[in-house]
Amino acid sequence: MPQYFYTVINKENKELNGTINAPDEAAARHELNALGFSILTMSMTATAALEDSESTENIKKFEFSAIDKNGKKVVGTIQGEDIFLVYKRLISEYQFDVQTLYQSDLSESEKDKAILKGVDIFKDRLLEEKMAVEMNQKKQQLDEQEFLDKQAKLKTQVDFVLQKVNSIVDTYQNELDPATKAKIKYYVEKILRIKNSTNLDYIRQSCEEMLTYLQKEEIFLNQDQHLKEKTQMSIEAKSMMMELNRINHPAGKDIFDEMRNWRTEHITNNNSPSGIEKLIDLLISPLIGTTPEDAEIIEARQKIKITNAQIKEFITLYFQAPDPDFKKETKTTIFRLWNQRKLQKHDLAVLIHRKTEEKMAGIEFTTMEVLQKEIFSLAGWVLTFYIIYYYAAIYINTKEISILPQTKLSQIFQTSIIKYFFTTLFLLVCFLGIKIEFFRRKAAFNPILILFFIVSSSLIILNF
Repeated sequence: MPQYFYTVINKENKELNGTINAPDEAAARHELNALGFSILTMSMTATAALEDSESTENIKKFEFSAIDKNGKKVVGTIQGEDIFLVYKRLISEYQFDVQTLYQSDLSESEKDKAILKGVDIFKDRLLEEKMAVEMNQKKQQLDEQEFLDKQAKLKTQVDFVLQKVNSIVDTYQNELDPATKAKIKYYVEKILRIKNSTNLDYIRQSCEEMLTYLQKEEIFLNQDQHLKEKTQMSIEAKSMMMELNRINHPAGKDIFDEMRNWRTEHITNNNSPSGIEKLIDLLISPLIGTTPEDAEIIEARQKIKITNAQIKEFITLYFQAPDPDFKKETKTTIFRLWNQRKLQKHDLAVLIHRKTEEKMAGIEFTTMEVLQKEIFSLAGWVLTFYIIYYYAAIYINTKEISILPQTKLSQIFQTSIIKYFFTTLFLLVCFLGIKIEFFRRKAAFNPILILFFIVSSSLIILNF
């Protein structure tokens, strides 16, 4: 069957070339048109034309069979430097479902082996490349988002620093040295000019230079009269510098944050977690809760951690203070931060309580869950009554108090059956509590809890 070399334009306006086997040129043109190609040139001297169109040093010829997008089988040859690159080209440019692909100069036995081997290895490699590209894109998106978050935080802090510095200049307008006022104005104008830059390190460095300058001893005209003001300004400058450093070098996450991040990645955002991942989630649930923590609660906890870090830094600053006045102002700042921490902890407790109420209000309990809660409540009250009776009976017998006549009814709680009943009831309350608190919507754990209940009850009854 004659072989034709063609040059065509696909639907994406890309120029493609290759070879096709057909009885005649009309059949070849018809087949290419059916694939949606616009034919530019066609020639029977396929091999020569291909050799002229590409560099011939490393070019190899490959034979393939495929299914086109119309479901029709296509058999042909194509040239390229590497078999995998040829496979990718057939998939992306020609939109073929490749069935077989092998080098033309192979022996017949080698061709048979290549046909049996198929193209699964190329499919896997192409899938791995796509996954690598997707992972790289996700990483770039995360990096970009992380940069934008850091930039937004830095802008907020820079605005705060500038506002504070302007307030300081306004307060001590008449006491500041003229050269000092000019220098501060220079720093402020510089930071205003660059604060929208993407060079975050340069912005931060400029702010730190200004704050370092504010801590100089000779910024006031009369140093002796403004010793307290100088100390306060130095404390404020150090505090703002600590905050800038915190944005640049955020505090490391503790082990509970790491657990929460692990759960988000492997359980919450994973449609099919493995058995080991589910087991790990079960083990860490008592430490971080059974459900992911609310974003507002996480943010509130983070604020407390930041305040704790600031308190530690100011305590260190207190012991490094150069004079008593500096110590006094530092101590005042520590107490202010301590009170701020108290308010933050109170706000966190209120927030947790509110979120819990909102969550409970939005939960629709099933009939079985309602029944479990009622049994748990009833069993708890009965067990409470028995415990009260038990300790009251011990007290009465110890003091030899005669309140009730010695009837069979008064001795009923001393029988073995009642002891077994209340022991089993105690275990029921324990296991129901575990089920309701930790495994409410996890039916897979029901057989395990029931088995433990039966085994433990049997062991106690048989050995009581």
